[in-house]
Order: sequence, then C-alpha cells, then structure tokens
Amino acid sequence: GEKELLSDDDEVGSTQAKRLSSGYILSTFRPLLSRFEKCPFTAAYVVASSIYFLAMVTSQGFAHPLDNPTFGPSAAGLSAFGINNSALVVYRMQHFRMLTSNLVYSGFTTFVAGMVTLYRTAVESYMMDNGHTFWHFPFVALSVAGCANLVYACLGNGASCSGLALILGLHAFSTAMQRHRGNSSSTFAAPIGLSALLFIVGCTPLFPFDSCLVLVASVLMGLCLGVFLYRSSGEESGAELSREAPEILNETRKTNSTDWRFVKGMGLLYVLLYTVILFRVPAPATSGLHPSLAGCRLVYADQIDDIARAYSGSNGGGERFLEDGEDWFDGQSLCAQLCLPHIVYRPALWGVNQFSNIPLHPGTCDEAGYQEYIASKTLKEFTMTFEV
Repeated sequence: GEKELLSDDDEVGSTQAKRLSSGYILSTFRPLLSRFEKCPFTAAYVVASSIYFLAMVTSQGFAHPLDNPTFGPSAAGLSAFGINNSALVVYRMQHFRMLTSNLVYSGFTTFVAGMVTLYRTAVESYMMDNGHTFWHFPFVALSVAGCANLVYACLGNGASCSGLALILGLHAFSTAMQRHRGNSSSTFAAPIGLSALLFIVGCTPLFPFDSCLVLVASVLMGLCLGVFLYRSSGEESGAELSREAPEILNETRKTNSTDWRFVKGMGLLYVLLYTVILFRVPAPATSGLHPSLAGCRLVYADQIDDIARAYSGSNGGGERFLEDGEDWFDGQSLCAQLCLPHIVYRPALWGVNQFSNIPLHPGTCDEAGYQEYIASKTLKEFTMTFEV
C-alpha cells in the first residue's frame, strides 16, 4: 500500500512539473504570440524563412568568415537555395530566383537582425488595427520584393539575398505611412536606429551577399508605398464632421482606400522591367554564371614567370623551355587570375601592389588579351593562391 501511495505521489508531482514547465514556456512565448496574433502572413513568412534557413545551413554548412562574414554558407551554397543572381536570371532564364531570394538570408547575423526588426515593427498588426483589409499587407510585401528583385536583375552584378531587404522595405513603408498620417507615436512605430544600421552595414563588404542596390530599391519602394498607395477616408471627410461626434471621426479614419492610379503605374513599371529581362537587354558579368565566383572579385597578374617556373615541373625547377630550346609560350608572359573575397578585396589589392613585385589588376586574363588557355595549376606564393 505504501508503494502504491508513493507511486501515485510521484505521478502527481511529475504531472504538476509538466504543467509548470508548459506554463513557463507559454508565458515566455506569449508576448511573441500575441504580437503576431493578427499577422497570419507575417507568421507564415517567419516559419517558412526559419525552416528555409535551417535547411540551408544544415545542408551547406558555414563558409569561412572571410568568404561570408555574416556566418552563413558559401556563395555556391546560397546559389543552391535560390539567391538572386542576375547572370543566371538573364542568361539562364532562372526567374524563380526573384521569388526564392526573399526567403534567403546570407547568414546567421542577417537572419537574426531581420527577425528582430520584423518583430519590433509588426507592420501587418499595425495595418489590421488601422482599417486595412487582409490583402493589403501581402500586396505591399510583394510590391517591395518585386521592385528590389527586378531592379537587381536588370542593373546588378553578382548575387544578392532579398530577405533582409524585404524587411527593411516593410519598415520603411510602415514608418512613412505613420508619419504621413501623423500617428508616429503608435506602439508599432519601431525606432529606425536598427534599420538604419542594417542598411548602412548592408552597403559595405561586411554583408557581401546583401547588395546595396537591393537595399536601396526596397527602402525607396517602401517609402513610396507608405506615402502614395493608401488614402485614409477620414482625412478627406474629417473637415465636414462635427466636433461633437469624435467617435464617428475615429471610425472614419480607420477606412483606407487604395490609389489605383498609383497601382497601375507601378504595375506598368514592373511589366516593363520584366520585359527587359525576357529580351535579355541587361548584360551582367558572365562570371556570375559560376556561382562560386559570386562571392568574390576577380583580379589577375601577368608578371608571374618566376613563380610559375618554380612550380611548373620537377626537372631543374620546372623550366619553361622544351628540350629543343623552344619556348612553351612563344615568348609570352604568363597570366594568372584569382578571386578575392569582397571583404578583403581592396586591402589585398592595395597591399600586394605596395609590398610585392607581383602587381594585381582588377579583371581577368581574358580581358587583358590572354585568349589561349594553357593549363590549370594552383600556385601558392606569399600565402596567395593563383589559378594559372
């Protein structure tokens, strides 16, 4: 009997512990859940982008911090998950990248920063609390994402994520709309300090896979949408209402109408940009066709004869002449090219040109007039790797 009583007490204790733990978990996440209570589209995006990011880093791993300072996959890994690559969009017709790139974050840093910004702004909640219909928010999000990706496909070079740019564009939209309507004191008016910092850092090599062009296009489109897209009917009829009926005035201010002339103009612009892409009018650098080169910038050196001679063979140090004395390369100097990560591109270019006898030049050997490809050989000199 005592054993049965003890077992019953243990079961009760374990049940209470489970309830306490579940209550603690719910109390911990209740602010987060209540924040997105009226945000079905935002919640769906957070879940989808989180799963997408976890799948990406699980399958692709983390690149060296010099290759991706945001602690994420390499350029090839990001490309495998649909990063916007202007060369692949234009030359290979991979237009799906203009959609999938909105779920791609370059690394752990940008993913966390984007989610924090999205939580603090809660743009969808603000819109639902101020008389917007359920489709207004996804329309704004698609408009911001469409503008950024179409502009980058037409004018960009390399590869760029769009997830962070989309969130910054939504914050710009929310801020512009609130200030335009004079209610910047709203609980959803998140400080712009974090977004401004992310925008500035995003335009530097610290975020090599978040193009400044994409960020600028997203923020500018967000500002334009916030000012011109929706009109509050209360502002139009408020002067005709009596001061004795403030509740009517408040109710009227929560009615929003869409400026369809602005929508038609925006749609015409998007159709024009997409048509330009379909007819391959843009001419992005063909190096973007190789995803691994999207995370670096190509440079070349055409004075590496001594280095190549030391590594090209085992007979006497690797002479460049055949047994009959004929020059392998008909007297031409050798050219080598390498790809420098964005974050070290300018410092490395300056340092090598200043302190070594191997000048580096931006571009490729082909652009410098070396049309004949001899061999592929990895040479290491001064801790730098050349592909000859």
